[in-house]
Amino acid sequence: MATGTVLGAASLAIQLSNGCLKGYGVVTSALAASKELSCVLLQFEIEQSRLRDFVEAAGLTDETTENNVRPAILAKGTLLLRILAEIQLALSQFSDNNESQRIQSVDYANPTIPHDLGESFNNLINEAFVASQKPPDKFSLLRSLNWSLFRRSELEKALKRLARLNDFLRELLNTQDLRLLQDQQHHRSMELVQMRNKLDDILELTQAVQASRLNHSQSDTWQRLADAELDNLAAFKALYMSLLAGETSQPGKTRIDPSRISFQPAGTESANYRRATYTTNEGRETEVWIHWQDVDIPTEGSMRPAALMDELTILLNAQKPDEFCIPPCLGWSPLREGGAQPLPAFVFENPPGVDSKAIPVSLLHAMKHSPKPSLTHRVTLAYKIAQCLLYFHVVNWLHKALRASNIIMFSSSDNDLDIRSPYLIGFNNSRRSQFGEATSEVPRDGHMEVYRHPDTQLDGPMLPFRKTFDIYSLGLILVEIAFWKPIVAVMEIEEIVNKSPRATRDIQERWVHTELRLLASLRAEVGAKYSSAVEVCLKGRDAFGIDRRDTETSSTTAMVIQRTFNAQVVRVLAEIAV
Repeated sequence: MATGTVLGAASLAIQLSNGCLKGYGVVTSALAASKELSCVLLQFEIEQSRLRDFVEAAGLTDETTENNVRPAILAKGTLLLRILAEIQLALSQFSDNNESQRIQSVDYANPTIPHDLGESFNNLINEAFVASQKPPDKFSLLRSLNWSLFRRSELEKALKRLARLNDFLRELLNTQDLRLLQDQQHHRSMELVQMRNKLDDILELTQAVQASRLNHSQSDTWQRLADAELDNLAAFKALYMSLLAGETSQPGKTRIDPSRISFQPAGTESANYRRATYTTNEGRETEVWIHWQDVDIPTEGSMRPAALMDELTILLNAQKPDEFCIPPCLGWSPLREGGAQPLPAFVFENPPGVDSKAIPVSLLHAMKHSPKPSLTHRVTLAYKIAQCLLYFHVVNWLHKALRASNIIMFSSSDNDLDIRSPYLIGFNNSRRSQFGEATSEVPRDGHMEVYRHPDTQLDGPMLPFRKTFDIYSLGLILVEIAFWKPIVAVMEIEEIVNKSPRATRDIQERWVHTELRLLASLRAEVGAKYSSAVEVCLKGRDAFGIDRRDTETSSTTAMVIQRTFNAQVVRVLAEIAV
């Protein structure tokens, strides 16, 4: 294709892409006026999101020039224009004033895009271009989407066609651009889940996702996996929100009779967890490990802590994306060790692929007793933990106790500690999961207090817990991973951490304002990108542009936090090349 022809095709592709996105915007705005079509609206939003991701991956946004369009896309320019034109016409037909013409003008069968386009190509492009330039008649569009005039079945047929056209667009990308598209679609899906904070809204999203999955090509393996992950994440958030609303309870399936747990001889494991054998109702013996919580089992007549353990176990047990990094939980049980009073404890199995007899090792223990791993492995560990927190926050689950002792790892097949596969435990504070609740019931322990944001420490203002407080704790863990030593050692406060509240309260101030040498030493250890991610975490609300009075409970603030945390922390760690 000649240079002038290529640039002309690129310019037209950019204009058509912009017209398609505007067409989606007009249709979704009109559908938003009908409660009966809310599920259909969400399906249109999903396809709009998929198209937007393609446009960005292909370099077809309004902000780009013809020279920035991906070469692989330009090589298939004619086919690209044909697909975009069909999308434009499929959307513009909804605003046609003539109902009979509108319904007959589009064939909703599975589309096939011929490579031999024939003489009709120019007419198709011209028609689509005219449609993209025509300002929408919103009143006409609202009338055309009225339930009595435009049947739901016709909208669903249109969705099927638009989904298949989006599938065809994906096939135009080369391997590198396809990876970019997949990453963008992955994070856009997370935003769809994040922005819905009412149970009815998230349940509606799960219905729309399940309906949308049926429209996509079943031969596209990655798209099937992406759809399944979105469905999985939305369903998990729905479960989480139903628990908060008190609409889910399965206590009989979460509690394990203590008589079914037999402790194995004490070994080298931490005092917070022990190896044991669990005998199931069917008589099968399973290797497990026990992790105790910090809360006393309630006396008779006070079942609230037990009910909270039930809720947490349901969450830990539920199907969820692997990125949550939670080991398989079989249930919980009130267990005693020696003559101590029974305490609530989770019963965990080792993750798939891990020897059933392997003992979990905390990050804190590893930093004290294992040699410093390679920088490659440390960066991978940091990324996995940051990504885990991103997923927690998408569903509005606050951990509230992120620290090195609550991150565990297991030995790999060659008996080396696999720090690239971390798991998160220590949910005793996260069970107080509603926003606006402070975590104030734990006695002061300097080695735990050191990870808390200054505004949540016991001698501080004790503000309600927020996502940025979890992110602050993550920042300190990233520092520990970089230097491979506990934060109290990095800050040189081992001797006073339990004696001086100020020693823990001043850590943020020292990193951000008074001791800039700390960031300089971090840059020297792991580089500027890693250091910048840590700085964002430790600055917290200032880095996110959030007012200190903002309680971080609104959908708008949640989206700001998610996008900033993802872009400036999670993706930065993922992209570090060692």
